[in-house]
Amino acid sequence: MQGYNSSNKISLKYMTLTGRWTDKEKNRGYWGPLAQQEAAINAENIKLQSLRLPDTAGDKAFIVMRQVTEQMTSISNYISKLSGIRSRVLALLHQFISEVYYEKEFDHLSETIFENYKKEVDTLIVGSCGEVLEQIPAVMNRLSDGDQESIS
Repeated sequence: MQGYNSSNKISLKYMTLTGRWTDKEKNRGYWGPLAQQEAAINAENIKLQSLRLPDTAGDKAFIVMRQVTEQMTSISNYISKLSGIRSRVLALLHQFISEVYYEKEFDHLSETIFENYKKEVDTLIVGSCGEVLEQIPAVMNRLSDGDQESIS
């Protein structure tokens, strides 16, 4: 939401991961949040759509055509750079969300597997020694009395 700042190690890591550097040694790059990059892409697309090759003739026509073409190329390159940043940010978000989702999904799965095995084991124990299990509450009550004869 706030973009990155140059004093934070995590910011520097994600500046690299998202391809935001223009000059890493001088700490220059696209530091703003993704929304700012999106707004710049939209503004540059509008600017690019408004540009058109002029209907000129004569000596200056070649110079004017070249200037407009260079400006169009420059805008297109800028849009491409910002789109690449957006794409890498969204890919990192997708990766993070997928990891959290599958971690939670498989965590629940392991609990379900454990519960199923526990039920099976409980059923086997009840079938094999159900009488002993019925006596356990009485044994626990006598132990809690604290009487030495009961404990022995």
